[in-house]
Amino acid sequence: MARRQDIQYILTNIDIDAVQNLPFNNDAQSVAAFARNRRIQRIITGRSLMERNVKREVTRILRSQNRYLTSIITLRLWRNCPNLRRQEFIRLAHAANSINRAMLPPRTMGFGNLMVSINIPQETRTEFESNLFHGVEF
Repeated sequence: MARRQDIQYILTNIDIDAVQNLPFNNDAQSVAAFARNRRIQRIITGRSLMERNVKREVTRILRSQNRYLTSIITLRLWRNCPNLRRQEFIRLAHAANSINRAMLPPRTMGFGNLMVSINIPQETRTEFESNLFHGVEF
């Protein structure tokens, strides 16, 4: 568990400009590619983008990684972040999510629709298989 002295030490030595700097030079394509390649999480949030910067600063200050401290400090800095800057993080995350969402296959097709979209005739041996692949005639 983090002590107050540790949190206070990090907060006094952290570079706020580095934390509030938008990652990847505010390029949504790069953020989206990073999220896809690293598989960090399915949906990126503005706070998770800031947390990446905080993690780098906490590692620089402590010379080791500490997820718990990073999470606590990110929450505190996110709450104290100027509203305009917070909106910029949120917009960048939203743009990256839109890019990644556009690259996914449509989720509206259920399993049954995927089976129907198979246009290769299926060879069957039983009536059950024939009904399954070609449909039931009433």
